[in-house]
Amino acid sequence: MGRKKKSATGKKSASTASLFSRIYNMFSTENPFFSGQLAVRIGFFALLAVGIVMFFNMCEGYVQSISQKRDLSLTVELKNPPDWLSPELNRDICLATGINRDDFLLDKSLTSQWRNNLAQNPWIKNVNNIHKRFDGRVVLDCDIRRPLAIIENQGRNFYIDVEGMVMPYQPTNGHLVRLRGHQSESLKPGESIHTPELIAGIEVLQLILQVDENLPMGDRLWTELAILDVSNFQGRQDALRSQLTLYTKGNTEVRWGAPVGNYIAFKEASDKLKLTTLYREFKQTGSLDHYQYVELRNHRKEKADPLRLPQNG
Repeated sequence: MGRKKKSATGKKSASTASLFSRIYNMFSTENPFFSGQLAVRIGFFALLAVGIVMFFNMCEGYVQSISQKRDLSLTVELKNPPDWLSPELNRDICLATGINRDDFLLDKSLTSQWRNNLAQNPWIKNVNNIHKRFDGRVVLDCDIRRPLAIIENQGRNFYIDVEGMVMPYQPTNGHLVRLRGHQSESLKPGESIHTPELIAGIEVLQLILQVDENLPMGDRLWTELAILDVSNFQGRQDALRSQLTLYTKGNTEVRWGAPVGNYIAFKEASDKLKLTTLYREFKQTGSLDHYQYVELRNHRKEKADPLRLPQNG
């Protein structure tokens, strides 16, 4: 019978043991250059360092060989996606990374490329991190812009967030208010709006939504609002009419008035009082559509109200 071939693993183990033995003998007390406890300690830490380096090298080689042999397919997912994000939008954001199923997981240059691709998507505010898992999952940790309003421009619909950033129209979960009556401005996803009346409209909607989301579900009125008309901004059509006017789904007119923070110049009620009046009227009947219109501009004696309103009014 012939000799059995020694396995590669056996050779590697023998080589590793021989290396450890040589290092230990070099620092042993029998060596004339080293003696005593200092030599033992130095030898111990040297052995430990060599072992750690060899362990990580072996792990890296194992991961690379396994991933290549298994032909690992990559999958992409968002970390903690918000409730309002639709499955369609979720999928499109993941596809925006440019990740292919057959990309090599450990290629560091690809990670940087994925990050850059994702950052260019108008829906993405910040890319915090991209986590790669050894099971082939790529997890995207990013801040997604939440749409606040819908706006029509040149026959197309767009979304706008609280910062005035334009996003492409796509189905989402949750209620949005439509902005109308603005002067023509060419809108492009990924750019910010500059029209003063649109900025004023966004500030009103942001203020209402900020209050609404801090109230019990039964006291919220955001979903009753359908339109914010900004066509009379700065009284350019009629100085006596409300500059900014909301409309409910039932077409009830809610006269907000001057832009946020400008109530003194136009001798109107404060923003805080407008919000208090709006929610008081809603709470009394359970719907704004029970009124012919709701007037918020007039000064009234402010009563104690349990609503936690913003402090900037």
